[in-house]
Amino acid sequence: MRLTWSNKTTLIVALLIGVSAQLIPQLVSGREPDTEATLWVLGSFPLMIVASGVLGFASPSRPSLWAIAIVLGDFVTGLLTARGGLNLLPLGLLLYVLYAIVYVLVGHGGAYLRRRVDQAR
Repeated sequence: MRLTWSNKTTLIVALLIGVSAQLIPQLVSGREPDTEATLWVLGSFPLMIVASGVLGFASPSRPSLWAIAIVLGDFVTGLLTARGGLNLLPLGLLLYVLYAIVYVLVGHGGAYLRRRVDQAR
């Protein structure tokens, strides 16, 4: 899989979205990562869904990659900043797989809209 400069930029943006979606609620609330926290559920989660669609629309060549990069950035940042044990890691992985499915579907929806817009021109 060869990435162009445009795709590399999109990949970096997707990773940064995932990282910031985990760090900003932590900084605002002053607590460790918690995917059940109100700031994450009401703020970061919907923004990451929208970002998946926007990135899919902006760069429709690999919408699954952008969506998975967002999830990966979010997951790794949460893992690195967690202070507790890793006893819930298997359940957390399952949860992030479910998030990835949602993000990939929305990303493909954005890519589909982009192709429809390009066809209409």
